[in-house]
Amino acid sequence: AVLQGSAGGSAVYKETFSPTTNDFGLVNLQIGAGTPILGTFSSIDWSNGTYFIETAVDVNGGTSYVVISNTQFMSVPYALYAKKAGNNTA
Repeated sequence: AVLQGSAGGSAVYKETFSPTTNDFGLVNLQIGAGTPILGTFSSIDWSNGTYFIETAVDVNGGTSYVVISNTQFMSVPYALYAKKAGNNTA
């Protein structure tokens, strides 16, 4: 989930994945490329405060998710906003 404002903020985007781990038990996920269940990643207004990414898993493959991390987004999504803002003329 992408949360707005704080680590416990309101969700503006949620998606699910059904990945399979590699031989080392790792998965790679691309945010915005899962199955959306709330909002659209491209419609997030990155200029509207701080955002956090919350990751949750159900190791049994169900929907009884347990949050395993919650981290503030830093520069990359804001760069996407700057790209769009750079098209404005004064």
